[in-house]
Amino acid sequence: MSTESNWIYSNLLERERNLNLDFKILFNPRPFKKLSFEEAIIDSLFKIANKSDNLFVSLSGGLDSEFIAKQLFELKIPFIPIIICVDDANKIEREYAFHICRKLNIQPVILKISETDFIKEYVKNIFNRFGGNGYNATPIIFAGNYAFKNNGTLLTGEHVIDDEEFITDATINEWDFYQDVIFKGNL
Repeated sequence: MSTESNWIYSNLLERERNLNLDFKILFNPRPFKKLSFEEAIIDSLFKIANKSDNLFVSLSGGLDSEFIAKQLFELKIPFIPIIICVDDANKIEREYAFHICRKLNIQPVILKISETDFIKEYVKNIFNRFGGNGYNATPIIFAGNYAFKNNGTLLTGEHVIDDEEFITDATINEWDFYQDVIFKGNL
């Protein structure tokens, strides 16, 4: 989970070398300017956009990634949605991702992945590497690889919203940090 000034990070690099370590989230507090949620979103998205000319959003069809896509659209920050299609899995949620693209009149990149390739990627980059079970992070690996190969920055909507309400308590999972270690800051 990349953050400005790395104020939150994990021990996944160490855990990659020693699967017996428990996953830990570490904090390195920094002074900050208190902002409303809306101000923080706007500030963050413009900071990210100013650092990258090529933004991609891993659009699953869930509320979190939809929120990020709609915010970018409303702020007129150009981005390209990436929709991962794994055979017949998650058809309903994926159809909603296509619905969002039609509604915003944005053409997504569609990556068709076989179930076999999905499982191989999960085993290689999550299970074997970290002893992790966050298989739902696997699509982000495919989207991240695409963004990286196209000189872009990938945005995800990891746990921004829950049941149409903003999360008020910190809900952070191990898989929120996988992309930082897998891509080693290259996204």
